[in-house]
Amino acid sequence: MSLTPHDLIVIQEAGTPSDQKYAKRIYPVRKRGNFLLCTILLGNVLVNSTTTILLDTLISGASAVAGATLAIVIFGEIIPQAICSRHGLKVGSKTILLTRLFMILTYPISKPLSKLLDIILGKISIRIETDPVRSDRICWSKI
Repeated sequence: MSLTPHDLIVIQEAGTPSDQKYAKRIYPVRKRGNFLLCTILLGNVLVNSTTTILLDTLISGASAVAGATLAIVIFGEIIPQAICSRHGLKVGSKTILLTRLFMILTYPISKPLSKLLDIILGKISIRIETDPVRSDRICWSKI
């Protein structure tokens, strides 16, 4: 989510050959920003809640909460952030099918939420304009 659709377009045009390939695979999903955001957040809440509930069946009370919190922070936040901050395009490209699967599974909840966000916050679109002074210019507009 740290790369905007605009960033992915630029990478597709000017990145290394492998980055261009990765950006091309990610772009169709990333351009549906609010839907992707809702899918990721719903999956995150589901995993975090499930981890706590499962750990509570093994260990009770405060130990379960502390263990779940520690596991979530280390394996769900720190390690993925460290990997994706260095190899985000590659990881995103390699996990795009999994992301699409979660978008399908969470569709009944995440799609209406994303539409609501589009209405409230406005949907971002990209249009390519030809400028006589500069070759192609990418413009952002709020719909």
